Amino acid sequence: GDFADGVDLVDYRGQLVPQLSIESILKRIRREKNVELSRWVVNFGAYDGLCGRGTECYDPANCLVEEQHFDGLLIEGNYSVAEAMHQRRKATDSTSRKLLNDVTIIPAAVTPDNVVELISDKLPTTDIDLLKVDVDSMPHDALIKRLLDAGLRPKVIHTEISPFFPPPVSFWRTYDESAPLVYAAKPIVVGVNPSLARMVSVLQPLGYELLQVELYDAIWIRS
Repeated sequence: GDFADGVDLVDYRGQLVPQLSIESILKRIRREKNVELSRWVVNFGAYDGLCGRGTECYDPANCLVEEQHFDGLLIEGNYSVAEAMHQRRKATDSTSRKLLNDVTIIPAAVTPDNVVELISDKLPTTDIDLLKVDVDSMPHDALIKRLLDAGLRPKVIHTEISPFFPPPVSFWRTYDESAPLVYAAKPIVVGVNPSLARMVSVLQPLGYELLQVELYDAIWIRS
């Protein structure tokens, strides 16, 4: 089915910005590339599951689930927040306003070692519409690369980047499989995401083009 356009060119402060909403990006992909949307999203770092449009907590993946009724996997490492998200959705479902979309909430701490296993048997397709990664305690480049190497082929990727290392500086943290929780255990490194140049070097060879940058986030589309 169809779905509504998002509000383009406005950030959470109401300031005009030359950027597209995820809704508009997907509509353009469907129209210009003549492809069908799967209406599935995967959100690593879903927090409370709320859209938050117009606020600093805006989450484009949650907006597709909440406003456009996309199906989705919502992964959140904060177990109490994940449980609250689950209870809220269960309460909504019990009010006779039966939820139309298939949403699975996964309370789990994500690492490159388990990222594929967490979702592989829960998706009906690898051709999802949106992959969003916002996991402050893990290297996003490693998480995304392992997902893509395993066969996931999102049409759009939305991921946090570090604005402190502008191109051409390539900055990243090497994931240590022998100490997988080292990043979560040391707050000093939490939130230090890969630079834009690093993400280009990872995603471009895997068939993704940079579409736009939103200070702390970057959006990529499948070539």
